[in-house]
Amino acid sequence: MSTYEIYLFDRSRHTGALPKNVKEISVVRAAMRSLRALEVGSNPRFAQLGERLAEAQAFGAGRFRLSRDPRTELANWEQALWRPTLEAGSEEEFTRSVREFLMVLLPLARQSGLDAYDAMQDVYLPAKGTPLPEEEGRRYQSEFDPEAAQATSADEVLELVKAGMALLQQDKRCGGSPRARREAFTIFNEIDRRYGKDTSPDVRTHVATALYNKASIMLQQGRVAEPIIAVYDEIIRRYGEDSFPDLQEVLRRVFDKKSALLKQLGKVEEQIAVYDEIVRRYGEDTSPDAHRHVVAALYNKASTMLQQDRFAESIIAVYDEIIRRYGEDSLPDLQEVLRRVFDKKSALLKQLGKVEEQIAVYDEIVRRYGEDPSPDLREQVATTLLYKGAAFIQQGKLEEAIAIFDEIERRYAQDSLPAVRNQAAAALLNKGVVLTQQGKQEEAIIAFGEVESRYGKDTSPDVREQVATALTYKDITQKQRSWSKEEAALHALYDKGVNLFQQDRQEDAFAIFDKIVRHCAQSTSPDLRELGVNAFFMKGFTLGRQGKAKESIAIYDEIDRRYGQDTSPAVRGCVARTLFRKGYTFEQQGKIEKSIAVYDEIDRRYGQDTSSAVREHVADALFCKGMALGRQDKAQDCISVYDEIDRRYGQDTSPAVRESVANALFSKGIALAVKLYKLEESFAVLVEFERRYAQDTSPVICDLVAKARTCMKRPGRP
Repeated sequence: MSTYEIYLFDRSRHTGALPKNVKEISVVRAAMRSLRALEVGSNPRFAQLGERLAEAQAFGAGRFRLSRDPRTELANWEQALWRPTLEAGSEEEFTRSVREFLMVLLPLARQSGLDAYDAMQDVYLPAKGTPLPEEEGRRYQSEFDPEAAQATSADEVLELVKAGMALLQQDKRCGGSPRARREAFTIFNEIDRRYGKDTSPDVRTHVATALYNKASIMLQQGRVAEPIIAVYDEIIRRYGEDSFPDLQEVLRRVFDKKSALLKQLGKVEEQIAVYDEIVRRYGEDTSPDAHRHVVAALYNKASTMLQQDRFAESIIAVYDEIIRRYGEDSLPDLQEVLRRVFDKKSALLKQLGKVEEQIAVYDEIVRRYGEDPSPDLREQVATTLLYKGAAFIQQGKLEEAIAIFDEIERRYAQDSLPAVRNQAAAALLNKGVVLTQQGKQEEAIIAFGEVESRYGKDTSPDVREQVATALTYKDITQKQRSWSKEEAALHALYDKGVNLFQQDRQEDAFAIFDKIVRHCAQSTSPDLRELGVNAFFMKGFTLGRQGKAKESIAIYDEIDRRYGQDTSPAVRGCVARTLFRKGYTFEQQGKIEKSIAVYDEIDRRYGQDTSSAVREHVADALFCKGMALGRQDKAQDCISVYDEIDRRYGQDTSPAVRESVANALFSKGIALAVKLYKLEESFAVLVEFERRYAQDTSPVICDLVAKARTCMKRPGRP
């Protein structure tokens, strides 16, 4: 135990002993020494200080221990000089205890209205309301003021965080620097070691940030997920209930990263639990950032449940929760999520066969966004109306469906956006199909003709495809007028089989397709032979989807045996499609050589065919051959096939063929980089690809353009 000396002085009892504003500490030193033996008598302010000291000591404020109870000692203390005894086992421990003691005592004495002078440290702190001497004030704050110490700690840890972040930036600039990552990792660990138990909000935020960055480095190093999740859990354990805004921002990022890792591990229930925790914590927060975070959590929860094939009703309940909470929120990014929520909900209702509820969702989309002039919303509303028309058809409400298709055409026929005009053209096309179903062939032919007259000169590939389809339907409908009763009955039977197939009633559909195949086998009518091939193909296609590849291929071979020499363009197109499907089935089985042989056979037979339906399947076959050669590491042969596709079909205007050419050119650019390491040639091919297709509106090609741009920005290989 060691005794310490400190002067406690009440100015109200000894006026004039010290000037009001002390500018020099020497004045205090002289005054206090003169008071050393002064009997000041018991003082309620001393007693108050004793109470506060005892309370602070009880709650662990400072690592010091007084040998006597300060409440008893100071309540009866009558001198200016107080000599408390500190418990310490060594000189080093005594020095530390003194510092901790003064950090608690000095501000408490000041708050109790007492001047305090430490003769041993030569530190003076006047009572509250009296200014500190300038130099002495700086010294006190730097050495003994807890708030100033916290500020210093915050500055120190911030500098360490900045140093760690600078190393991570260096790692990023260098394209990967293991040394920089290791040094940053060491710094973030040191921050936690030094300041992990600090209680100030700023320091806690910096420590949480350091731990978050530590986990990020572990991610970059490819560490297994569980230890990284453990770091995230430690951040949540320490700071999960902290209300400091900057800390909450770190926590939100932690929850996002943790859920992503749990997804990677396939721990679906734990992943969903994280989303639920986000909603629990931030669901009532009114800040925009919290709204975004909760919406993302709920949406991701629904997406996870969807991937797990959970009950559609429970997923719809999550979507309804998003709509209930944030349906009227005006934040643009939240509105974007809401639009996706409505789309997903309507798709699930369709899956459940709840057509009325499905239509109600479509009506809500139109009510909310129907007058919005933005391109994305115009496209969504047009698409929604088209779906609503299809729902009416499903209900057998054909007149209501036609009214919807007319409404789409009225709204969007002159729209400047190709994707929206495409929906208008599709609406008019569907109107013609419905009129055909009603037996109104003449009106249907007029509707199909209007698709051509209104959109025939449109430059959009998608719209042109609608025109081509309308002309096909027009031709079929005109033929229908000359159909015999037998032909009309067979086509109606085929439509019934397709409907049964779409309802997953495969066995019933097979019975109908078999009947059509038998009836059309010996027909001299090209239309009926085409119908027979299509019915036969549908059966083979369905068997393939059921995983019965052998039976599927047997049917494709039988179609080829029966109709392979047919001269009708429509039948040739059907046979080419059948052979392509056979090759693709072999490819799915891993029988690459057999699949390539089938693709070569398609090219040998139909490579010079001028029919657009046949060209489409030849282009597809060549592209799949190129991809198969790439998987066999025959990069040069693969690129030669892609070049051949571009040579033959590079100027083709058919949307389907155009997509095959785009796929081939993009895949060539990737193969040059990944397979042959010819980065400059790869870059040149991707630049040419972007030049050709940057303005294309096909969703498939737009996606490829986006990927090409990403590859061109990325250093090194695509």
